Amino acid sequence: MTFPQRKVILRALLLCSLATLPLRAALYSNYVNTAIPDGNLSGLNDVINVSGWTGGNDLEVKLNIDVSGGWNGDLYAYITHGDGFVVLLNRTGRGLTTSGSTSFGYSDTGLNITFATGGSDVHWYQNNSPSYNGSGQLTGTWDVDGRSISPLSSRASFDANGSTNLMAFNGTDPNGNWTIFFADVVSGQQATLKGWSLELTPVPEPVNVALGLFGVALGCVGLCRRRWSRRVGHT
Repeated sequence: MTFPQRKVILRALLLCSLATLPLRAALYSNYVNTAIPDGNLSGLNDVINVSGWTGGNDLEVKLNIDVSGGWNGDLYAYITHGDGFVVLLNRTGRGLTTSGSTSFGYSDTGLNITFATGGSDVHWYQNNSPSYNGSGQLTGTWDVDGRSISPLSSRASFDANGSTNLMAFNGTDPNGNWTIFFADVVSGQQATLKGWSLELTPVPEPVNVALGLFGVALGCVGLCRRRWSRRVGHT
């Protein structure tokens, strides 16, 4: 193989590799810095409006929350969009028979975390090697609580696994309002919602990816043939 032929092949391989790059995510953020009413189920709502999204309805959703102070086991939180409803937090650590469970939930103060499908269940984060920042907030990436029950339910009700996750929003048009809700169920400790953000990443369908790669591969072959034909014709 000649040096010019190797150059053509390397260029073709580069073109093919570009087709496999991940699609770009869009990040929407709100700075809130508002106290969550203590011991009050009326709670606090905040809205992020997504507009102009053209990445399709097949998407991966991640959520970041920054809550300071309070008692984590007091917090109940969910997010809604369209017909979707996902419980993010439901009195973490509250349970009856699960190892480490308590009546009042975990006493840690605050969370600065990312919710993503496939992580460990945030409800039992103390059982899954948690990390904390200098302010005592839980950090890292976790799956949502997903327990779609009243935060006033019996302790035993919380031992069951959650039934929902952020995949509930896959297939829905992300344009419009995304509403997050926080309530501090038990009085005594003051928590503050500092801010939150929504990260949306389009997920191409496997068939479309395969067809795209096949088309790029054919283009690479055609490019190589044309380049080689021209060089042969000039020899």
